[in-house]
Amino acid sequence: MHNFIYRTLNTFLGVGCAFIYMAMVPNGSFLSIMIGLMLAMYVSNILQTVVHELGHLVFGLLSGYEFLSFRIGNHVWINVDGKLQYKRFSLAGTAGQCLMVPPMLKDGNMPFKLYLWGGCIFNSLLALIAVGCSLLSTSVYVDTACYIIAFSGFIFTLQNGLPLNLQMISNDGFTIDTISENKEALHAYWLQMMVTAQLARGVALKDMPEEWFIEYSYDQLQNQMVAAAIYFKIIRMMSMHEFNDVEYEIENALQRNVGFAGVHKYMLQCELIYCRLLKGYAVDMYITTEFKQFLQMMRNNITVLRTQYVLNYQNKEVANRILQSFHSMANLHPYAIEAEDEKELIRLFDEAMKQKEVEEKEDADWNND
Repeated sequence: MHNFIYRTLNTFLGVGCAFIYMAMVPNGSFLSIMIGLMLAMYVSNILQTVVHELGHLVFGLLSGYEFLSFRIGNHVWINVDGKLQYKRFSLAGTAGQCLMVPPMLKDGNMPFKLYLWGGCIFNSLLALIAVGCSLLSTSVYVDTACYIIAFSGFIFTLQNGLPLNLQMISNDGFTIDTISENKEALHAYWLQMMVTAQLARGVALKDMPEEWFIEYSYDQLQNQMVAAAIYFKIIRMMSMHEFNDVEYEIENALQRNVGFAGVHKYMLQCELIYCRLLKGYAVDMYITTEFKQFLQMMRNNITVLRTQYVLNYQNKEVANRILQSFHSMANLHPYAIEAEDEKELIRLFDEAMKQKEVEEKEDADWNND
């Protein structure tokens, strides 16, 4: 239902902007209207995304957060030791993201509502400013641009403000609802932000304080923020190469129907596939149509590329091509320590497969004798 609402709002955005453009430019040719509309929609969407993330930034700073990174599409500017560095990273289900370092929890609490509402507030402000500019304008083209910006700002506010649990990741409104009046969920949300901040500072997951990764009560497992904290706990185990435990924890979590966001569920599936292939087990049951779609959506993600590499290991030509892409994206990854962990996992897999090949050859030679 939530995905249907989001798609419906997207449809309203396209149809509404088309009506605005055709009403304001009635005498244009079909081609000029289509080109103008597509250009207006493209620019407006980028503008609204930038403004939305700026809203998070401004209200995050006002709430005592520290700036960490700013992403539009797959272009990331990350704060590394006080200097901005350009990297590449994308996340399915998001057009942009402003990540910040939260203040420390005090009695299990921290400010979060202004930071999370900041994007919607800025989209609404931009819409109002656009309406005001249209009242002062005498140009039909300026008026058209203002109306489209105002309408898209209104739709962006609804898409992010209405509590929607979407296919890959929840929106701001849903996050606010999820962690309001729930200290376990708020701790889990804080953990996600702190883990990201530490990765940016070069601290590996395995070196982060163990006391951060607490056990949550059983009745909270459906809470998406708590599920995200469980996800990071499993990924931490993965970075410590506790592969048997990782496999058990993932299968246990999936059986208990822990409320993972779509992106976390499929990323854990990537880790499960790695662990099983490392031990020579079959993984066909995990390669569903939905999972293949996810791999395509996240095709430039280094964990996904590592998964594609191990899945295609026997086809050396394909595996080498994937490995080249992996190293290219690893060099641009915003968290260097995470990229090093991924490289180590590939090295361990290569060693295990070469050892298996040696053992199989020895067995074959022994049988021949």
